[in-house]
Amino acid sequence: MTKLPPHPKNAKGDFYVEDGCCTACDLPREEAPDLFRYEDMHCYVCRQPSTDADVVRILNAMEIQDLDCIQYKGNNPYIIQSLKQRNLESCISSNMQVLWAKLKSKLGVR
Repeated sequence: MTKLPPHPKNAKGDFYVEDGCCTACDLPREEAPDLFRYEDMHCYVCRQPSTDADVVRILNAMEIQDLDCIQYKGNNPYIIQSLKQRNLESCISSNMQVLWAKLKSKLGVR
């Protein structure tokens, strides 16, 4: 699956929202208002999860999102297994996929 680059306002870390993917459904922010923000009709991760409860809430937000815009590029086995159990394999990105998406975006390639 083709990945989009991360939105530039995402907080540094393993969870991110793809740039140009958001439909402004507001579901992630309703689920985890302290982890997501909106600007110009696009959401982004404003704070990375720092507790187990935060991780559960961001995973819940990933499960209810309209599209698979929220992605995980980390390597925490618990989070990866949780995403797989929720049938969210398409939300798992490798660092290579993220790098490739950024490069294609800079070059204007779709």
